[in-house]
Amino acid sequence: LEIHSLKDKEVAFLLLLIEVQISKKVFKGGTGLEKGGINSEKE
Repeated sequence: LEIHSLKDKEVAFLLLLIEVQISKKVFKGGTGLEKGGINSEKE
């Protein structure tokens, strides 16, 4: 249960980070997805 709850927290945290990244890009005037966005930043 501990591992499972920790994984859920990690997933929620990653989703939050992605949401923040998208929000920043949208705020700057673009979704970022057109240019590769989040995927290109991970690599």
